[in-house]
Amino acid sequence: MRASRLLALAAAIAVAGGACGGDGGGPSNQAPDADFTSACDLLECTLTDASTDDGTIESWSWNFDDGSALGTTEDAVHTYASAGTYDVTLTVTDDNGATASVTKQVVATTTPANQVPNAGFNFICNALDCTFTNTSTDADGTLTHSWNFDDGSPASTEENPVHTYAVTELTTFDVTLTVTDDDGATDVITKAVAVAPPATLTCNGAACSLVLDQAASVTVTLVSEACNAAGNIFIITAPVLDTLFTDGCNAPVPGTPEATFQLDNGTLFAQGTEIEAEVISGSDDPGRIAPAIRVTGSFAAGWTLEFDDGEDPTGPGEPDFNDLILTVVATP
Repeated sequence: MRASRLLALAAAIAVAGGACGGDGGGPSNQAPDADFTSACDLLECTLTDASTDDGTIESWSWNFDDGSALGTTEDAVHTYASAGTYDVTLTVTDDNGATASVTKQVVATTTPANQVPNAGFNFICNALDCTFTNTSTDADGTLTHSWNFDDGSPASTEENPVHTYAVTELTTFDVTLTVTDDDGATDVITKAVAVAPPATLTCNGAACSLVLDQAASVTVTLVSEACNAAGNIFIITAPVLDTLFTDGCNAPVPGTPEATFQLDNGTLFAQGTEIEAEVISGSDDPGRIAPAIRVTGSFAAGWTLEFDDGEDPTGPGEPDFNDLILTVVATP
């Protein structure tokens, strides 16, 4: 009986000792998880610690794989002496002395990274002919060009192409330029290009020509302009072909001798001759409407031609038919 009691007491003491002594009753320390990211600007590489731990990380050791001294900061910036691929090792130690390591390849180079090109272009359309001017840039190389004119025609590889459209009314095309640099990087830009046939003479809403009731010479005068487009072109198409001016918003200046034109140097045209004209709008406003020429007057009193180039069609008072105002006077 006494022996059994002694055995029970010994077992109780052993259980109590196990519960109260040693580290078996608490959680064990977890080793950290070592990790880092890298980014190199030529030979200079920035190494950023991304390690995690259930406690705190107390120390860092960077081996840069080039024979240099170890780094001991949390993040490191290291400049290599030559280009190459280096096996960089980070070893981290937590507040309980546990360690972990990770090795990653870091690429240092003497060749700058290729810079992506920047696509751009301007354009101006004179009636159906549109001139495209490339403004693309590439900081570290050369470019090739590919133009899609959105009309089913083959792509152009010219740097500054001129493209002729075939439309009978105002039509907007989504023109796309793709540029590719000598490292294969590309950039793309698309612009809306409004294309319209030339404006012809319109009398009371219908197409018309100006008829000479008797033999006469003809004088055309630019009386005024109130426009901003570069390239409003006025052309006499019959009885002679004569381009009177190519930038009516800017030159000639109304009121100056250069703003008055005698057709065919003052030639006397026969009775019944029909005078026909057109104006090509220089507007590059993607939202523009078709240009138009409104005609009033008569052979005896002279004719007035009022032109609207279609620019800014939603502006106040548009279309205003005062972008260019011309007179056509027949002198028997």
